[in-house]
Amino acid sequence: ELEQANFDWLFGCNPWGTSMVYGLPSWGDTPVDPHSAFTHLKKYPIDGGLVDGPVYGSIYNNLIGIKLYEPDEYKTFQSNLAVYHDDYGDYSTNEPTMDGTASLIYLLAAKENEVRTNKGKK
Repeated sequence: ELEQANFDWLFGCNPWGTSMVYGLPSWGDTPVDPHSAFTHLKKYPIDGGLVDGPVYGSIYNNLIGIKLYEPDEYKTFQSNLAVYHDDYGDYSTNEPTMDGTASLIYLLAAKENEVRTNKGKK
């Protein structure tokens, strides 16, 4: 149950109702304006990139240099406890992470292997 809850959270069952994985699922609400010059300047997609995700409001409020460039589409869901912004200007919550993305690839590959191994078993 805990494993499934973590998958659900990463892919949109969270207070913001959005996936934390750029472009996944393709039909869902996913990050579209990550803190990535590669994407921001050249419009290159980074499908599968896991963004940092929410941080405590107390941490966010003390960060230097964050400037949101667009209206906060998740304003209704922000709280003093935690915030998340799908905005290029938020380097804290919306920056793709290499270590997180690598871990996610491993996790998804293991899940795929589990499905293939158990296919046909009931």
